[in-house]
This record gives sequence, C-alpha cells and structure tokens, in this order.
Amino acid sequence: MADAELQIPVVSNYKQTRKWQKDYQKMRASELPHGEHWAEVLLPDAMIKPYVDVDIRKPTPDQTVEAVREVWEPALRKAFPDCVLAIAQRPGDKLSLHYVVHGYKCKANEARRVMAQFQELPGFDGNAYIKDGARVWTMVNMCKPDETAIMEIIEGEDHQHLLHYSYSRP
Repeated sequence: MADAELQIPVVSNYKQTRKWQKDYQKMRASELPHGEHWAEVLLPDAMIKPYVDVDIRKPTPDQTVEAVREVWEPALRKAFPDCVLAIAQRPGDKLSLHYVVHGYKCKANEARRVMAQFQELPGFDGNAYIKDGARVWTMVNMCKPDETAIMEIIEGEDHQHLLHYSYSRP
C-alpha cells in the first residue's frame, strides 16, 4: 500500500469540543491539511508504531535536548534494532520530545506496555498512552489547540512521524 493510500483518523481543534472522539475524520496521508492543530486519533485496535513522549517540565542546565537524546536514543535503538527513529521537538520552557519507532508496530492499546521498559528514563510520560477509548497525538509541524509552539521535526521524513502503521517505504 503506498503512502498516498494510507488513510488515518485525524481531528482538528480537539480541545474545543468533547465530541472529537465521534467527529474525527479519515484522510489520506498525502492529503492531510496544513492546519495548525491537527492530531492523529489513536483508536485502541489501530496498528501503530511504538512511540514515546518525553517531557521534562523544569529541565536543569544539564538536561539539554542533546543530553536527553544521548540517553534516549541508544536505549531505543537497543530495544528496537534496525529501527528508524523519527524525532520531533516542541520548543518552550519545558523540554518536549516525541520519538516514533519507525519499522515496528503494535496495537495502540498495547503501546504503553511495549514502552514501559523505558519508564525509568528521564522525562518518560506515561500519560501519553491510551487509557480508555481513543487518544490524540499532535502531528509534526502542528501545535496543540490554544498553544503556538509547533512540534518541529529534528530527524526523519514526514511519513515516518505518522503513528499509524503502513507497510510502505522505510
């Protein structure tokens, strides 16, 4: 299946309404709008790539993006050999990184269990996973509703940052 044919559930402005879980739409990955607040909708049974949200609310001077990456990336590469890490950062007062493990897959409702091995690493955000029902994941080059900080790509191609799993190119 080519990337252009991959359809993923997305939603815009998910903080403005509680009905987003019913109102999401499916769009082809190649036709995603270039709005400011788009997020992928993670439904429990969806096949996705493992992911990690790293948030350090008040980083110390030693907790730079580079220092945190030096801890996280070897650990992820050891657990997921031959993966491609898609890495994004949201600038701001807190240190915020998103890692998508491209080349591996799991069900969305199993991602927390798969990634629990990293919970002792700095900034692991266990709240980023499905608890009950669906979950949203802010897409790269977008920002959360009511915020202006854009989730910027550090490494990886656009399609590698999509959480929904595709059998397409690496």
